[in-house]
Amino acid sequence: MKDIKTQIDSLNLAYYEFDNENKVLKFDYDNEYELAKRELIKITYTLTKNNIKFDFLPNKYIVLYKKFTLLQKMSLNILFKINKDYKIYLPYF
Repeated sequence: MKDIKTQIDSLNLAYYEFDNENKVLKFDYDNEYELAKRELIKITYTLTKNNIKFDFLPNKYIVLYKKFTLLQKMSLNILFKINKDYKIYLPYF
């Protein structure tokens, strides 16, 4: 199996950037999410094809090698909504 960083780099992503330390694909908030949907399909296809666990966060981040429970997702969603009101974008993973 190839290194995940090599696989992500080969996708030539414009709207997402890969954080190798935290194993997170971060959405670039300078762009509209509608433009990034095609890229999102490429990312999810590549991760699924290589049997890599991933999960989406409410702030449009993609966390690799982790699956959240329903309770964790609900608590993360609440935290994101609270911080979004104050325009604070913190990663919670």
